[in-house]
Amino acid sequence: MNNKKKLHYIQTIVDKNNLTKASKELFVSQPYLSKFIKNINDELGIEILNKSNNDIQLTFAGERYIHYLKELEKIEKKMYYEFDLLKENKKGEIRLGINPAIATSMLYKVIPAFKKDYPDIDIKLFENTQDKSEDMIIKNKLDIVIGMKPIVYKNLSYNIIYSEKMYLFVPKINSIYNPKIKEITKFTKNISLLDSHPIILTPPTYGIGKTISNFFKKNNLEFNNILTTTTVPTAVNLAKSGMGLTFVPETLIKDYISEEANIFSFNISDIKAEYVVIFKKDDIKPIVNKFLDYILKLLKKDK
Repeated sequence: MNNKKKLHYIQTIVDKNNLTKASKELFVSQPYLSKFIKNINDELGIEILNKSNNDIQLTFAGERYIHYLKELEKIEKKMYYEFDLLKENKKGEIRLGINPAIATSMLYKVIPAFKKDYPDIDIKLFENTQDKSEDMIIKNKLDIVIGMKPIVYKNLSYNIIYSEKMYLFVPKINSIYNPKIKEITKFTKNISLLDSHPIILTPPTYGIGKTISNFFKKNNLEFNNILTTTTVPTAVNLAKSGMGLTFVPETLIKDYISEEANIFSFNISDIKAEYVVIFKKDDIKPIVNKFLDYILKLLKKDK
C-alpha cells in the first residue's frame, strides 16, 4: 500500500472515530482495517492509535507517523515532477569542457541565454587543455567541448562554430617592428624572418598553440616557442617586454592596436583559428543537442 493510501486510511479512522464506520467509508472490511493498523504497529514497534471508551485517537507516535507520511508524499510528488521534467528535457546536467584561453570570450554569450530558457539544466564547467577535455569525452566524463581545430581524437565529431584570422603581434622593441606602420598591415616581408624567432603562445595542447605550430611546420620554419602561457593577454604583455612575438586571434585584436606594436595579417587560407564544438555523435543526449544548437547559433559570426 502506498503512503498516500495509508494516510487516507488512518485519517478516515480518526475522523470517523470508529472502525466500523471507517471501514464502510473506505469500502473495506473491519477485520481488514484492524489488520492494517496491527501491521503498522508491528512494523514500527509502537502503537499509533489509542482506543478507550469507544474513542479512537492518535498517539504521539501516530501523530509523528502522520507527519512523516505527509512529508513522504511531498517528496514523492517532487520526485515525479522532477522525472517529468527529465523526460521533457527540461531538467538535467550538461558537463562542458572548454579551453581556458577562449572561455572568457565565449561563455558569456551562450550560458546566460541557455539558462534563461532552461533554468533547471545545470551546467558543470571544466576548464582544461583541449587534449584533456577530449579525453574526458572519450571516457564519458564530459558531454561536449568548445575548442579549436585540429582535434586530437579523430573518432570524435565536431561542428565548426566559426573561423577567424590570426594576427602577428610585433612589439616596438622587436627587430621586425616598423615605426611607419600604424594600422593592421598585410605581412609582406619574407616569411623566413620568423624562422627560429622567439614566440610566446598558449601551450601546443591549446588550439592557438596548435594552429601556430602547424603554420610554422607548413612553411618549413623552426618553431621557437620559448614560453607558454594560458592566456593571450599574458602572451601580449610578455611580448611587449621584449621576449619575442605572439599571435592574437581576430576576436581580441582590437584590444592591441596601438603605436607600441605592429599588427600583421595573413591570408585566412594560410593561417586561421577555427573554433569548434566537439562531441560523441552517437552518444549525445537530447538536452546536450539543444545546448549545441545554442552554441552554433549564438557564437556563429555573421559573414
